[in-house]
Amino acid sequence: MARVLLIDGNPLLWRAAHSSPIEQVSKKILEYFFEVTSRFAPDDIVVCWDRGKSRWRCEVYTEYKAQRLQQKRESGIDLEALQEQLLFTQSYISALGVRQITVPGVEADDVLAWLAEYYSTIISGWNVVVATGDRDLWQLVGPDVKVYDHQKGLFVDQAAAEEHFGVGPELIPDLKALSGDSSDNLPGVRGVGPKTAVPLLEKYGGLGNLLDPENAKALKAKKTTARILPEGDFIAEMYRLVKIPSLHEGIHALDDKERKRLRAEVEAPLVRDDLRVQILSQRIGKSFPASEGLLPRCSTDLTGMVDYMEAYDAQNRFWGSLREVDRAIGDCNLCPLRSCCEEYGPTYSAGRLGAEIMIVGRNPGRQELENREPFYPEAPAGKRLDEFLSRVGVSREECWITNTCKCYSTNNRPPTYPELVACLPYLRAELDLVQPKLVIAFGNEAMSALTSYRSRVTKHSGEILENPVGLVGPVDAQVAISVHPSAALRSTQGQRDMEYAETMLKTFLEEANK
Repeated sequence: MARVLLIDGNPLLWRAAHSSPIEQVSKKILEYFFEVTSRFAPDDIVVCWDRGKSRWRCEVYTEYKAQRLQQKRESGIDLEALQEQLLFTQSYISALGVRQITVPGVEADDVLAWLAEYYSTIISGWNVVVATGDRDLWQLVGPDVKVYDHQKGLFVDQAAAEEHFGVGPELIPDLKALSGDSSDNLPGVRGVGPKTAVPLLEKYGGLGNLLDPENAKALKAKKTTARILPEGDFIAEMYRLVKIPSLHEGIHALDDKERKRLRAEVEAPLVRDDLRVQILSQRIGKSFPASEGLLPRCSTDLTGMVDYMEAYDAQNRFWGSLREVDRAIGDCNLCPLRSCCEEYGPTYSAGRLGAEIMIVGRNPGRQELENREPFYPEAPAGKRLDEFLSRVGVSREECWITNTCKCYSTNNRPPTYPELVACLPYLRAELDLVQPKLVIAFGNEAMSALTSYRSRVTKHSGEILENPVGLVGPVDAQVAISVHPSAALRSTQGQRDMEYAETMLKTFLEEANK
């Protein structure tokens, strides 16, 4: 089986910066580079570099990695000189004919994940080694994907990842969402560390099952686990930050500029220039004669990776009727959630045509999936929605009811950010065709889709905005914000937040009807 080595460049850069004089950093990085390549003798190599923080993650959570710049300034390292050393290193690696990918605003973690998936599953027949010191990437580990920590000399397979984290690679994002990740400035739930989180994830199988209101009684029995219940929306937000998008999701994590840059990077022609390598080696003061036998003479054509990603782009699609929207949703395969719907398929919107009120939730739960109805009236969240509507003086029959995401997620896990974005064209079409005067956004996901707010929904529950602009674009309606009915069922605080939203909306409607 062919082997590809995917190298996370920034850990090598900072390791060299902390272990060498600044003028020798490029030399040290290259020493590390050749140590790794000699260790694995790959058939192909790709090096990925960061340039700035993740744009979309910072949009979701403004404090994401907020401490990094200050840490760099306090390190005592000449950052301008370090950048010069990096540029020299990249020139040297380019002269070797090795592909490098840098997309400003997109983290190397994401690109490495897409490459790993592309090599191991799309073109198949490849054994993937990801060389990195970043344990976020351990979530990629699988039968054909391994991680190698160069600094520690640690080779990570599925068993090693589970031994370290206490859960399998697929649950690492769930664990970090609960217990936090200080390196990314993600706090997690106060008082809930890995020792508390691991047994919970083992018992419930993931965040979605853990946060099911049916488990509220058991979690309330202990003070520590009871803290989790009011934090469901926050935990879902953290999950979206730590879960690395798949190839299927990736295009929805990129803006137009980032897409073009990624394509340009993977399509850039590669030429090995031995004369330039010799000249650069003289400048650096060291040659690497073994490189001739260590590095592949050609690189895999990665154009297909970007083509695969762009095949799942739903932008610029327009529908003239709600029936057409439903047909498009039924045919949709824009994100991994589509495969979670089993034989039931997506959960379509329901309600009265011409309704002046639109209800928007997150995505269907199990009972909604099986009964193919959003906020199914016999499900707990559906019953709580009916109570909400009754208290504000509205009936379900007066409303158009939909979800931000139309598909169920396995074990009811939180949808990822790209999964939410993938479904937004359908919500946009519903808004344009139904033309409601009032939209009630339940939960973080609906709030982000319909308003500019990116902080926790508990901070805004009860607010009513006029013509806000959200991820779907301008909304020509009043938008009322509330915590999700499931949050009200999980905790006393969630119940209070929803009751406050009920009071504010009832007052608003009474004033409007005078």
